[in-house]
Amino acid sequence: MSDCGVEPVAYKHLAHDLGCHARMAWVSQTVVNVGSRLKRVIHRGRVCRQRSHTTCAHGALERRTVRAISFPGGGILFWWQLGVVQSLRSEYERSGAQIPLVGASCGAFSALMLACGVDAFDAYDSVCDLVKRHNVLERGPLGLYGIWSRLIEEWLDELLASRNDVEARLASANMEIRVLHLLDLSRARGSSAQYHVLRRVAGGMFTERAVSHFVDRHDAIQACLASAHIPFFIDGQPLKRFRSDLWTIDAYAFQHPFAVTWSGTTHSHVGETAQVLAIPRRDTLFIHHELDGALAHEIKKQNRYGASVLMSDDQLQFVHLLIASGMEYGTRLKQTISFEIDEAYCS
Repeated sequence: MSDCGVEPVAYKHLAHDLGCHARMAWVSQTVVNVGSRLKRVIHRGRVCRQRSHTTCAHGALERRTVRAISFPGGGILFWWQLGVVQSLRSEYERSGAQIPLVGASCGAFSALMLACGVDAFDAYDSVCDLVKRHNVLERGPLGLYGIWSRLIEEWLDELLASRNDVEARLASANMEIRVLHLLDLSRARGSSAQYHVLRRVAGGMFTERAVSHFVDRHDAIQACLASAHIPFFIDGQPLKRFRSDLWTIDAYAFQHPFAVTWSGTTHSHVGETAQVLAIPRRDTLFIHHELDGALAHEIKKQNRYGASVLMSDDQLQFVHLLIASGMEYGTRLKQTISFEIDEAYCS
């Protein structure tokens, strides 16, 4: 036995296991970064066209009518989205909380926060407590590896449980959570035939579904985790099993963010399907960081990557900056939009 009390053979096995986990985490991070960069390169033209619909020739935001809000993915820039949500929440509540919401990847959490009326700074304070409680920063850059899903679930459950009206809000909200799942596995099980295919992603390898009509907060949280499942990194598993018959993955880096629009096709926990009218892109307000020029300048100045899953000592300070930046964008935005409820779009 060695001086430290560990058998040399056991130590070698331990070192080998840690090395394997580190390599898997590195692969996950590489896939996320490469996917994010490819998305920016391939869809830059689409982003510019969407921005042209949002801004006028002088760069000011145009006044427009909004019938739905879309929250595409964006990694850590979820916190920028949450800042926008903080600014738009009063307008959303004034509409009777009936404006359709759709979220994908980290945007699913933003849609859930808006639907449930969660305060951005309450969410920030809660995540700070969670990071300290679990010593995440002390774990190094890979501090979230393998435990991220569990921490998110704990964080959201604490936030939503503190509100007495969450169940009622979820029951009345018009919210879609988008999930992507492997087509072959679903065909093998045969039970996912009830789910309507919205589109096929990555050459048909994945199919996209819209999930709604959540039975409780736990069901809604699991839907968000299914939409944002990063293989291996988030919980050590390649896929996320959701509602017993869908094996999901976060592959939204393979499609441009402005494809995430309200479909009107919703699926309940028991498989019941409701079909109403889809909302066109022109009537959808996209809450996406690439439309905020001020944020893009700040990220470039700080040399940050929005999709990064690596932890750093100043991560929480950067998160606070993102919330503030999102609130500034949301303040400008709400001066130029008006929410309109169209009964034809509501189930």
